[in-house]
Amino acid sequence: MTLLLAIMLLMGAQVGNASQYGFVGDRYDNVGTFACKDRLQTKYGSREWEKMRDSGVAHRTLPCGTRVGVCLARTGRCTVAYVVDRGPWGTLNRKGVWHMRTKRLPPGERYRGHLDLLPNVYTAIGLAGIETVYYWVLAPGNSGPPALLRPPRRVA
Repeated sequence: MTLLLAIMLLMGAQVGNASQYGFVGDRYDNVGTFACKDRLQTKYGSREWEKMRDSGVAHRTLPCGTRVGVCLARTGRCTVAYVVDRGPWGTLNRKGVWHMRTKRLPPGERYRGHLDLLPNVYTAIGLAGIETVYYWVLAPGNSGPPALLRPPRRVA
């Protein structure tokens, strides 16, 4: 695990919380709507968009379509994902109460995490609830989105 952490830091990895979203019954997600859909579908076509969506994450600032490596700190399991949506927008106020926030954060509030993971991504790495992940931007491919990693590999 120490080697994994060292590699991640050398690669410019960021550390932050990730959470699950996009599952049936998620009352805080408008399942089926994605902030990046139109842009990515126009750029890559419907078939590639579906591949990207199936391995998608939400991030507040990374450009749509960005390939990211994601590793769960607890298990060391990793996968490749694509930014297909914006978020996470859940925040904790000073009293620790969770609520949605899409505007500027007031002093004393913080976002609950860095990434929201869609079902295929959180299942691939074994994420349960809100957990710490390492994530980093992967170099873009020369001809559109490259093939996804299957199955997810474990980095030791």
